[in-house]
Amino acid sequence: MEEREGIVTQWVDGVPCRLIREEDFSWLAGYGRVLALRDDRPSGVLWFFMEGDYGRLIVKYAGAWTAMGGARPYESVLRLRDAAAYYEKGHPALLPILAHGAAGAGYAAVFPWRELPPLSQCRDQARRLPLDKQLRMLDGVFDLHACLAENGLVSAGVSDENLLIDPETGKAVVWDIDSYRRKPAVNDRGRMYGDSRFLSPEEYEKDQPLTESTMVYHLGAIAFALLGNEGKRDRESWIGPGSLYPMAERACREKRGERPPSVRAFLDGWREAVGRLFR
Repeated sequence: MEEREGIVTQWVDGVPCRLIREEDFSWLAGYGRVLALRDDRPSGVLWFFMEGDYGRLIVKYAGAWTAMGGARPYESVLRLRDAAAYYEKGHPALLPILAHGAAGAGYAAVFPWRELPPLSQCRDQARRLPLDKQLRMLDGVFDLHACLAENGLVSAGVSDENLLIDPETGKAVVWDIDSYRRKPAVNDRGRMYGDSRFLSPEEYEKDQPLTESTMVYHLGAIAFALLGNEGKRDRESWIGPGSLYPMAERACREKRGERPPSVRAFLDGWREAVGRLFR
């Protein structure tokens, strides 16, 4: 181990992991060898990318005092345990879960390791897909969030790194809902974690409620990430069908009362507008 400025660098199978306190990761050996890891997730969940007798896996672990995540161990355990229950319900646009339960001093969830790029790395390729594939991609992501909302979850900590894209087929997979919150939820930080292009106004102000209108904002921002120009939300920069622009623009309005009141309402309106394109 190495220590610097209050951060412990612990080596796991030769891969560095930044922590505040040393952790016993010996239980990971049952899944194989660690090839890489992410120790910077805002949820406080460590992601171990592994290879062994069970193939290539992602093992997510909550319960460590991570140096880069903002959550305390008990918070990250609760969020991963809650998220695991939603992963278990399954959805075509959600990374499938293989197993989850107590591990080490915390909680772990195991997933297949899919080596697909996030939207942030393949946006140009995704935009070259036929329009119907782009719209099916968005529809799957929107439908997933409608299901999550109807099961009591609110999105938080969103960035386009959460969204894996297969540029060949146009299939999108959400692989990280670990930072999502159970309703009722509030902004307990001030400026919340996530990409500034996706953060709603209420995610900058402490004690503001996080509601379905917050999720609607995130989905509108995802639509702009694919069908709009980087960092702009004006009609001139919109490269998708013109009839869909008002849906995305309304979803991303500053005042939450001007957004669709629920994810399902947004999805129904979006699907109606898409349906008119192909009549």
